[in-house]
Amino acid sequence: MKNIDEQFEFRKLNALYFFQKQIIREKRNREKKNILYTNYFQAAFNYLVKQDYSKARESCKSLKKSCFKWLLYLEFEYYCSVFNISLPSDEDIALSFGINTKRLKKFIKKVQEKLPTNRFVEKSYNEFIEFKNQEENYKKLPIKNIAVCATMSAGKSTFVNALLGLDVLPARNEATTAKITSVYDKDKAKTLLGFVNKNKKIEEECLDANLSIIDGWNGSSKVTRIFLQGDLDGIGNNGIIVAMHDTPGTNNSGDEAHHNVTMSFLTSQKLDALIFVANATQLETTDEYTLLKEIFDKVVKPNNLPVIFVMNKADCIDTEKESLEIIISNYKKYLTEIGFPPPKVFTVSSKAARLLKMVLSGKETNFSEAECDIFPSIVKKFTKRLVFDNSDDSNKNDFQIVVDDEHYNSSVIQTALIHTGIKKIEKEIEMIVKQEDNKWQISN
Repeated sequence: MKNIDEQFEFRKLNALYFFQKQIIREKRNREKKNILYTNYFQAAFNYLVKQDYSKARESCKSLKKSCFKWLLYLEFEYYCSVFNISLPSDEDIALSFGINTKRLKKFIKKVQEKLPTNRFVEKSYNEFIEFKNQEENYKKLPIKNIAVCATMSAGKSTFVNALLGLDVLPARNEATTAKITSVYDKDKAKTLLGFVNKNKKIEEECLDANLSIIDGWNGSSKVTRIFLQGDLDGIGNNGIIVAMHDTPGTNNSGDEAHHNVTMSFLTSQKLDALIFVANATQLETTDEYTLLKEIFDKVVKPNNLPVIFVMNKADCIDTEKESLEIIISNYKKYLTEIGFPPPKVFTVSSKAARLLKMVLSGKETNFSEAECDIFPSIVKKFTKRLVFDNSDDSNKNDFQIVVDDEHYNSSVIQTALIHTGIKKIEKEIEMIVKQEDNKWQISN
């Protein structure tokens, strides 16, 4: 099977999403008129895509104003370029837009010269141009690939969900992720796009992927890999695309398939960094040692690959009985004994970070009843007692948030989020992928 050009597939999905969601706004921006024009515009667009040029002509007649037809032609021309298909013949274009074939060149000239200055359809034209420019700029960005690895139940998928600020990847206390799930960062993405590699070809594209859909893909024996594009909200593009690859959690006493999929990906994929997620309450287990040793010998050492060590569920440690500083120090020693250079170990509560991010982005209505119950204690814990990152955020906004009838100041939620440690990890990820030579110097 030839390699998948995932960015080409995402460009197609982004175009489909834009064309389906756009609103054609007339000059006075009257709601009823906008709805009417949008319906006619989308109908004409869809008929053009289906190559039903006679019906496209009928819808174009309903648009009436020439400026809408100019915009329709411009958007359809872009659609064809994105999908790498040829424009219809001059005769079919002329039929669709209700013009004489001899006048087609004049029509296209008006699209090029008059549409950019037309005030009646200015809002919709500017929205399309902004979308097109964003897509054109995004496709030029280099991709930095980061694999996320862990033993079973370390909270790896919850960690990736925390980076997204969404409950997207299935996270359960069992070997959940059965295949590679790749998440490509796109700043200010309005939706989570997705598609799967199934039966040796791309199928089941989705313009608004959610946990239920992704869980279904993950559970299908026919799906070999999941591709997603969304906003890793704490990581900016800034000249690059960060791609997070969530690998199956390994368990030596369980299904070897998870281990085999993980190691096959790590040894075949060109990586720029690796994140290892450890369960702070179950460190230095036999399964963890076996995985770390194999990763070091087969992936990290041969490629001098930088590794970010994340100690997840650090808030579950009873610090009255155990010193977190000593635990971190001992874990660093354990890692260097395996062969890793002196490592950085970041403590985090991915579960808390995910919930706090969801609240700040207005997604608290997606909380389960159990999450509503524990949220007040999370806020209290990470504002009063636990601080995994004491950085100051000078960009705090101040507004009121209501969660399950409880009122919170947004600055309090933002402080709690910083204290979970997730922001510090996001800064480390950005720093590593921006480096031109991001290799560790590992002695033989």
